[in-house]
Amino acid sequence: MWSWAAWAVILIIQNFSFTYVSRARNSGSLGRHLRAAIVSNGVWFVGAAIVFSKLYDYMTGKFGLAMAIATGIFYTIFTVAGSLIAHYWSLRTEKGRAAVGANKKYAQVTVEEWQEVKEVLKQWRSI
Repeated sequence: MWSWAAWAVILIIQNFSFTYVSRARNSGSLGRHLRAAIVSNGVWFVGAAIVFSKLYDYMTGKFGLAMAIATGIFYTIFTVAGSLIAHYWSLRTEKGRAAVGANKKYAQVTVEEWQEVKEVLKQWRSI
């Protein structure tokens, strides 16, 4: 039973790190990408060890089709949860060069700055 619980945690962390590395890859921060890649690959290795040592028989149907399907559903639920948690976290923590789409060649305008620009344009048009 512990292997299923451990696998659930690993799946959440694995997909959290997979989403994190994907977003970091699209940012302008090499440091963020480095941290994300280390976590992603390390967690994948641990997850693979759990699958191939404890859960492979379930996945391949050794315990019946119903158990193989249940294993697939289990996997899907926890990987989706990991991705959604990472995306939620990333949307709240990405700033500056760590933001998706950040690039030193192009200026980024925050939502607040854009609102200020719109206000200036409104005032300018009313003159």
